[in-house]
Amino acid sequence: MHDWQFGNLVNYNYGAIGFPYGKNSSLGISFIMMGVDDIPDTRNALIDLNGNGILDPGERLDPNKITTFSTTDMAFYLTYAKKQTEDFSYGVNLKVIHRSLAEATAWGFGLDVGASYKLFNKWLFGCEPAGPYYYIFSMEYRNEGSYNSDCETWLRLFNSFLERYTFPGS
Repeated sequence: MHDWQFGNLVNYNYGAIGFPYGKNSSLGISFIMMGVDDIPDTRNALIDLNGNGILDPGERLDPNKITTFSTTDMAFYLTYAKKQTEDFSYGVNLKVIHRSLAEATAWGFGLDVGASYKLFNKWLFGCEPAGPYYYIFSMEYRNEGSYNSDCETWLRLFNSFLERYTFPGS
């Protein structure tokens, strides 16, 4: 997929492919890129009469010294997912990230892990580490064939729970 945003200033590219790998598992490969080209670089264009590094009244930018640079963010993902049992699934993402901004570049690496468990064929629980000290948990209720996690469903479930149980001091 290719897309331009903000009057063709921001360039987005995305590509992915997934395929079965063994019994009840799959592999995927993804590539994401976002870039902005021709950003004016005025760092060396200031005619600074008083040497303070700030554009003061009477000072100007020398248009002959204005250059351009680009910035690009790229990420490559390798994904593996497995349906271990009818109720338990898990997956991992290995990601390699590259960022360039003018003359500076950086590389990063990451790993995402997640799992989901279906309980009583009605509840779907999910968990993924979201940092060194905390996890993201999700819970969805299956109503008539499809999982639904919108606010209205949660409010109905919460109200139903409160109606059935009395807590000490309430």
